[in-house]
Amino acid sequence: MLNIELLLAWIGLLLYLALFFSFRFLVQRNENALLHLWLAFIFTLFLPVHLLLVRNVQSEITLVATLFGVLYILVLIVTMALQTGHLSYSLKQTERKELWDERDRWIMHGMLGDGFEPFAGVIMNVWLLLLSLAFFESGETIMGLLTALLGLFIIRNFVILLNNTRAKTRKLKWFQMNPIITNLHTLISFTILIVWLTIS
Repeated sequence: MLNIELLLAWIGLLLYLALFFSFRFLVQRNENALLHLWLAFIFTLFLPVHLLLVRNVQSEITLVATLFGVLYILVLIVTMALQTGHLSYSLKQTERKELWDERDRWIMHGMLGDGFEPFAGVIMNVWLLLLSLAFFESGETIMGLLTALLGLFIIRNFVILLNNTRAKTRKLKWFQMNPIITNLHTLISFTILIVWLTIS
């Protein structure tokens, strides 16, 4: 029987892989709005993963983890949709280009990127750490270890969030927003979970 939740998750994962390999191509052609729209669709397709985890991980902790997991996905969908709308509109403005470039920096970094995305990263890693406890409680030791290891990224995201929100920020070499690292962490996390849900 076809499991529609798992099918959607795999479609999201394949789209994420395709985006990962198309990233440079899209950026070079200034298709930033399309890139963010693509991510919004991917995260929407990942929503059913939480239902599957509730069904497959026999632990009460899974329900608490799910709250954080769904919140994380919703925050990302909203921020990606807002960035898509702004970028697609900004790109079509031909007059006063310097003003629109400044607005792009303010929206993408000041309002949405530097605050929203590390905040979403903290929530994601709380979700992963809670999932690791649920996996350990249900006897899935390897998954517990993998999700705990991935959840340790909370330190990086929390330091970035704290640094970005302080009045005086510091240049911290290992603690700066990096879309490649962030998306690689997200891709690995969902790949591990979706593969486990497929074989379990």
